[in-house]
Formats: sequence, structure tokens, C-alpha cells
Amino acid sequence: MDKTLFNLLKTDAPAATFVVRLLPGLVFFAEGIKKFLFPIEWGVGRFEKIGIIYPHLSAPFVGVVETVCGLLLIFGLFTRPAALLLLIDISVAILTTKVPLALHKGFWPAEAEARADYSMFMSSLFLLIVGAGVMSLDARLTIKRTRLPKEIRTKS
Repeated sequence: MDKTLFNLLKTDAPAATFVVRLLPGLVFFAEGIKKFLFPIEWGVGRFEKIGIIYPHLSAPFVGVVETVCGLLLIFGLFTRPAALLLLIDISVAILTTKVPLALHKGFWPAEAEARADYSMFMSSLFLLIVGAGVMSLDARLTIKRTRLPKEIRTKS
């Protein structure tokens, strides 16, 4: 395994990190699926309504990112790259929906609407920092490398 990839996947976060992975993983997965099942309410129609450019391209793109990266978080595979993509995703969602709401109706109405968004943001940020945890596919991929003799590990 390439040393850069190894460092990206390496994690010694506790097993309880699995629970934290489930929060954004399940929510993003469901949100991504809804963009395809209910395009008017959650996909292209919603993107048109809030002014996202090229909604016929951006809505399916975001739906794929949310679905795939949500699954990656659930399984703990390529967790840090998936968390980074989802941080970008939720940041755009906050900027395009919650910031205008705050400017129009004030802080408290926007805060009430943004609870799930900032929970998704903070949990994704946590996973970007600590990785998937020991109960993950990332950990399984890297544990084999750490068991190899040092001479072999340093050659790759």
C-alpha cells in the first residue's frame, strides 16, 4: 500500500467512532437517495428554487456524492476523503439555504432550521480529523501493513 494512502486511512480512534460515522453516513445516504426518488422536492426542483446553477447537472452530482460518501462513512472506507467531500457539500447547503434565511428572518429561525446541518458539519469534521476508528474497513486495510516487518513496510 502506498505510504500516502496508508497515512490517509490510518486511524486509532476508538470503536465508538462507529456511532459518529453513522450520524452523517445515514443522513447523507438518505438525502442523496431522495434527490433521485423525489426530484421536484429534493433534487433538481429544489436546486432550481434555491438558485443553484445548472440544477439538472448539480442535483444528480450532489445526489451521487451524498449517496456514495454516505455509504463510505457507514462502512468506514476512505473515510477522510468522503468526509472532506461531505464537508464541502454541507457548507454549500448552509451557504445557499441557512445564510439567506438568517439574513431574511434572523438568527434564531435560521438556527432552528440549521440544527441538522451543523450536526452533519461537525461530525464530518470530526471524522476528517480522527479517521474512521478501529471498527472500520480503513483500519482493516492498514492493520495488515502495520503487522509487516519494518524492512518491508519502509520499502513501499
